[in-house]
Amino acid sequence: MVADSTVDALKSGTAQEILAVVIGLLLVALVWLVRLHLTERKEWEERERAEVAATTSKLEALHEKTLGIALKVQRTILKLGDLPEED
Repeated sequence: MVADSTVDALKSGTAQEILAVVIGLLLVALVWLVRLHLTERKEWEERERAEVAATTSKLEALHEKTLGIALKVQRTILKLGDLPEED
């Protein structure tokens, strides 16, 4: 088993064997950290994408309302221009 050979190398191994075990453990830890980071990054990107979609939807609705108000104001101004002037 790998764990038994690791423990044996640390107990009675030469400096080179101990160093190899330590480097191996560091590599395993690095791989684990990278996988953890990538998983968290993927989750963050998915949340960000959903938030952007929601914000975009809200902004589009606001833009539509703003255009509606601008159109009403424009129509009102045109109607006021058609009215005869009072002295």
